[in-house]
Amino acid sequence: MSSIFHLYQLQKIDSSLMANTTRLESIETSLSNDTTVKSIKNETDKLSEELSVLRIEMNRIEDNLLNRRNKLEQSESSLYSGTIKNPKELQDLQKEIAFIQSNIADLEDEQLELMVKIESLEEALALSLDRLKTAELEQLNINALLVEEKRELITIHQHLFKERDLVVSQVGDDLFNLYDALRSKKKGIAVSKIEDQMCSVCGSTLTPAECQSAKSRIDIISCPTCGRILYAD
Repeated sequence: MSSIFHLYQLQKIDSSLMANTTRLESIETSLSNDTTVKSIKNETDKLSEELSVLRIEMNRIEDNLLNRRNKLEQSESSLYSGTIKNPKELQDLQKEIAFIQSNIADLEDEQLELMVKIESLEEALALSLDRLKTAELEQLNINALLVEEKRELITIHQHLFKERDLVVSQVGDDLFNLYDALRSKKKGIAVSKIEDQMCSVCGSTLTPAECQSAKSRIDIISCPTCGRILYAD
């Protein structure tokens, strides 16, 4: 039954089509899910947001410091101008100056602490931006290769479909229907080549008679273990 030879050719074509389809799906997934870039981008956005919050806080402290220093300058000017004669008023003004100075010292401590945090975040953000730039460039290069591979696979796919149509035309309807039914049950593999007196798919050892019968191609010989159609050179 020479049709079994064509059936084996059909199986090879279908296996290639399956492999191509799997690879094309993998390429599509890779093109749409650049997880490394997204992860670094999320990290960069988070650092940028944290830095923005700290800078807003720094502006608040600087505004408060400016107000406090202006107030201190005014109070000290009043103290040393000699216009205030009342001892109680002078004492109150001195207390106010001491309070403002303490307040300024606290704000300056906050400012210094915040400057350290901002500097650390700026360094982390700069590193993250460098990593993002590198990752995006690498992703662009990878995507270019994937797009080219995709184009080649589509061309191969189209060629395989033409080959398939030609081979199917040389296989009888009954045999093709059997093949198609087996493919749906056997994870896409309906025909197994005999190698070293074994079914190359399930690995079962075959008798010499089974191997010879498969080689003669007079009748359809199935693997007694997995049920696939056996083919021998």
